[in-house]
Amino acid sequence: MKKPSYSALISGATVAYSVFALTNPRHLGKALTPSPLKQPDYDVVARTFGVRDLVISALALAAPTAATREHAMLGRVVFDLTDCALFTREAATTGAKAKVMAATLGYAALNAAAIAADRKR
Repeated sequence: MKKPSYSALISGATVAYSVFALTNPRHLGKALTPSPLKQPDYDVVARTFGVRDLVISALALAAPTAATREHAMLGRVVFDLTDCALFTREAATTGAKAKVMAATLGYAALNAAAIAADRKR
């Protein structure tokens, strides 16, 4: 039996995050600001991330070719880098900025590593 690609494994994890973002959107506001009055402002963004990440992950998982899967994964990297640039500025504290950067840059790196590993397979 053929092992799943690294991109498929990361995409599966992204599907899990998507479900989490859709069912618990307040996680983003809590990560960005300690103010319970401002936290709800980010719920729609978290839901948007949930839908966006679910779609891109489904594309990667259902991709008919390795090239299509790689394009979906490259999109994922671009999304993570964009999220880092936008939400690091939104974070209210230095600690929150560090969390945002760790999560977004870490996930971009994981996706890039999956792409590189899949190319070597």
